[in-house]
Amino acid sequence: MTVGVVGRVCKKALPLARRLHPDIVVLEVGRAETKLSPVIRDLNGVTPPPRVLVLAAEEKPELLDRVLHAGGMGCITTARSARRMVAAVDFVAAGRMYVPRWGTHTVRKRLGRDDSGRLRGGLERLSASERRILPLVALGLTSKEIGARVFLAPKTVENYRANIRRKLKLRTRAEIVGFALEAGVLAEHEKELQAARMPSTS
Repeated sequence: MTVGVVGRVCKKALPLARRLHPDIVVLEVGRAETKLSPVIRDLNGVTPPPRVLVLAAEEKPELLDRVLHAGGMGCITTARSARRMVAAVDFVAAGRMYVPRWGTHTVRKRLGRDDSGRLRGGLERLSASERRILPLVALGLTSKEIGARVFLAPKTVENYRANIRRKLKLRTRAEIVGFALEAGVLAEHEKELQAARMPSTS
């Protein structure tokens, strides 16, 4: 596993990711919150895309919401211990979102929210198999990891991924994450989203 620590959100993040091909990119927000979402989306466009973990100075649920919608894998505050930071990186490396305790309320609200007929119609266009892997794609699992879970060949999973993007008109994983959160299809995976929580707050 290769971890790229870019530091504060900046223009260097994208060229560094393209040159180093890290498995995980750790971004520190600092005061550049408005630049965060575009940077994460750009990183998701890198081939292969790294998983992005954000370091925040404060516990801001709305920031976590933006991170997940942009396609990031989670958020942790800079005040946490080195051990907790390593645990968060390990969690993201395993292909799962890292949702700290202070962000679970915001995520919970999104998990059950489906206030648009467009979302329901989108889900109806998907086959049963495509609906089955949609949340796993949103969680950031690779085709190989998804295949191992649902007993499908990685190539078959790749075909389903392509179908999901085509039918829902979603170009990036960030858009898939946003759709999955809004449609509530991650509800059954809430335990996975919170599994990184430890006895003390993060």
